[in-house]
Amino acid sequence: MDMAGEGLRLNNAQMEYCESPDYLPCYIDGLMTSILNYVWRTNDIVYLPDSPRGRSGGQYFPKPMVEKNGSWDAFRFLVHDSTGGSDHTCFWREPVSVPGIYIGVWPDQWYHADTDTPDKSDPTQMKRLAFVGAATALAAAHCTDDVLPPLLDVTSDFGFKRIGRREIPESLALIEAATAQNLDVETQKALELAAFGITRETNAINSTKDIYTGSTKAVDMVHDHTQQWQLYGESLKTMLQNYAQIKAQKIK
Repeated sequence: MDMAGEGLRLNNAQMEYCESPDYLPCYIDGLMTSILNYVWRTNDIVYLPDSPRGRSGGQYFPKPMVEKNGSWDAFRFLVHDSTGGSDHTCFWREPVSVPGIYIGVWPDQWYHADTDTPDKSDPTQMKRLAFVGAATALAAAHCTDDVLPPLLDVTSDFGFKRIGRREIPESLALIEAATAQNLDVETQKALELAAFGITRETNAINSTKDIYTGSTKAVDMVHDHTQQWQLYGESLKTMLQNYAQIKAQKIK
């Protein structure tokens, strides 16, 4: 956590969560994002069919998490690709090579300035981030056979969204931009890119083995989720190959 307690409204900012890098896939991304989503949904007015509701007399935060002398600001957060800029990167490098994540508030209007004084921080924001950090650590440290199923679910959910916004559109774009001369090459690039995404998300599922109980039930649950990703990978490969054939008919 780096400058994570700054007031969101005061800075006209949002809380940023930086993923672990692709070469160190981990359940932590799905777990952290699910907890951030919980804090958002309970500390904002959320107009969704399954959202927690406020009192009938008007719209209120359904389960507000605020601190004495802190704001009642709504909670805003953004999840983005791994990036540097803070001390979390030391965990990524060899010989450590463990997943490292980053939480901060950006923009920070007084970043590294003499005006960066305690009044710019928000006790409510600090409380919420303390909850997020503690809840994430607790789930990881106490991954019983009851905790594992929802952990696998949120890890897969995050993975499907991540591959949907990265590798799938990028793979399709490679084929779409191909010419008659390079279609085979670009199709192979697209297949390799998609396979990379599938491998990353499968390894994120398998990373739960570092913390699960190792029981027969736990082993079976992880295996089932990895099988889902393998089947999804086969379907994705077929889809790209079929699209390449359609492209070939257009440019022949």
